[in-house]
Amino acid sequence: MSHKKLVKDTAIYAIGEIAPKIIGFFLLPVYTNYLSPADYGILSYTNSVVMFLFVFGALSLNTYVLRFYYEKKTEEEKRKLVGNVFLFIGFINLILFAVAFIIGPTITDKHNIQVPWKPYFQLALLNNLLESFSILPLVFYRVRQNAKLFVTLSLSRTILQFVLTFTFIVVLKQGLIGHYYGRLISLSLFVFIYWGIISKNTLLNFNLKQIKEGLKFALPLVPGAIAYLLLSMSDRIILERHVDIAQVGIYNVAFILAFALSMIVQSGYRALEPEFFKRFGQDGFFDFVRKIQSSFLFVVYVFALVLALFSQEIFLLLASDEYYSGYKLVPIIIIGAIMTGQNVIFRTILTAAKNTKAVGFSSFAGGLISLFFNLSLIPIWGIYAAAISSAVSYFGMNIYLFVKMDFPSKSLKTEFFALGLYLIIAFSVIYYFNIQPSFPTFFLKLGLLGIYTLLLSRIFKIELLLDHAVKN
Repeated sequence: MSHKKLVKDTAIYAIGEIAPKIIGFFLLPVYTNYLSPADYGILSYTNSVVMFLFVFGALSLNTYVLRFYYEKKTEEEKRKLVGNVFLFIGFINLILFAVAFIIGPTITDKHNIQVPWKPYFQLALLNNLLESFSILPLVFYRVRQNAKLFVTLSLSRTILQFVLTFTFIVVLKQGLIGHYYGRLISLSLFVFIYWGIISKNTLLNFNLKQIKEGLKFALPLVPGAIAYLLLSMSDRIILERHVDIAQVGIYNVAFILAFALSMIVQSGYRALEPEFFKRFGQDGFFDFVRKIQSSFLFVVYVFALVLALFSQEIFLLLASDEYYSGYKLVPIIIIGAIMTGQNVIFRTILTAAKNTKAVGFSSFAGGLISLFFNLSLIPIWGIYAAAISSAVSYFGMNIYLFVKMDFPSKSLKTEFFALGLYLIIAFSVIYYFNIQPSFPTFFLKLGLLGIYTLLLSRIFKIELLLDHAVKN
């Protein structure tokens, strides 16, 4: 894949990542007028359970397909690989669904879980089963490096789901149950599309030896995936026990804004991962990684400073006055979001080298660090402790991944310089000088952003339009 196509695909993936988040963000005020806090509690609880079930249903075999697809020598072998894993994932999820339906009512009654088994858990589990059929079709388009079809497929389903849930909740006034029905109908329709993709482009078969090989590769990633869920969820769970619920709301808004950076990270990840796996072991692989890493991290750091510097203005535009103080959390939380950008590169290289144990352990270690800092500091510093915990956890994960990564002449000097410069500028503006929004300060921030961008272009060796104009 050429550098130009890689940039183009990253932009396409970015659209696929950004559009659903934008739709969800602007529909949130509408939903809050129709769903009570108790409704949101039920929705949050069932979503949490389903997230863990989804990890056990996938068993990280999607990563196995991504990693080994390019090692298959013939088109038939590639089609059989995807078809084999598709059937196995479907089989596993049917078992999970059946077991959950058998033991679920007993668990909810015995432990006095406040969420009714019927209909909310039932519908959530059914939706999770249908969701599992999307895993391999989406992976297929990624290994084929067809970003347009990947994004078209995922985005069209998201839009349909939003339209249906909006219709059920707002127009038909079905309340919370309308959310589950809207998702159920959209997933049911797309199951037929997923089946069409698989039946047309793969060869359905069952190869036990290949499944064993896949599980040997993928299972070490599962504890890491679970730990990653704990890493991303523990702060809000612990916050609810130590601070006013309004503070949790402010933290959530700040977290969503800071991790808007993840849209760039995830779009880059979807474009980079197949290309890294494809090129691994070939001549020039490490030179390719260095070049892509510089471009990718340059964009991540620049966008991070944009969010940090203009967090006040963004809060004024998108949130009410009671949320405004959350802008001070953004520069801290963004450190963790930046680390996920570096994390993508390191994790992908280690996965390509088949060192999935290190990848899995990094998430496990990050989850433990997060849990320790949250439990220790949230009772003292509240939401600021949660923000610091996020930054420290992701930073610790990255250091471990960097140490375990086998990369010639590896160094973090460039990344540390970029991070240090970010901290100096962002923390000076937001904390030390506490610059308030106005037209003069807006242009001051733009100037600081320009200087930062220029300095980063030098350390990451990126040629900007200004450099090109000077040369000409």
